[in-house]
Amino acid sequence: MARHRRARRWLPAAVLGTIGLTVIMATAAVAAAGLFGPASDPSSTITPLPAPPVVTTTVAEVAILSYRVTGSTALDIAHIEADGSFRDLGIVKTPYTWSASAPTAVAERAKVIAVCPDATAWVTCSIAVNGTEIVRSAGDGRAVCGPR
Repeated sequence: MARHRRARRWLPAAVLGTIGLTVIMATAAVAAAGLFGPASDPSSTITPLPAPPVVTTTVAEVAILSYRVTGSTALDIAHIEADGSFRDLGIVKTPYTWSASAPTAVAERAKVIAVCPDATAWVTCSIAVNGTEIVRSAGDGRAVCGPR
């Protein structure tokens, strides 16, 4: 009888081993039949990330903006400031010069107006950007330089 008992000890291990082997083989057969879906190529399932957006930043270009007004008497002068605001200086002795660093956008719309209060003086004005005169005007009693 003792011999018969020893024979039974290996039986549970054999049954579990057989069940395990059957599960593995069944899984392999199902996978080979394509029941889990097609075998995938790793390179075909990887979706590349989109490129990050290109962010461009520009530093405002700066220009040296200069005005010059001359006349035979004091003149009423107004002009565009470096910050883009319009400034009326009132009556100013001539010759009058003004220069400042300004963004290129301001320099492109630079303007100076000079008027003789009694309209008897010859008046000239000029605008220079980075040392190059871009406009000059003259008139009897009045001069306007820049976009109209």
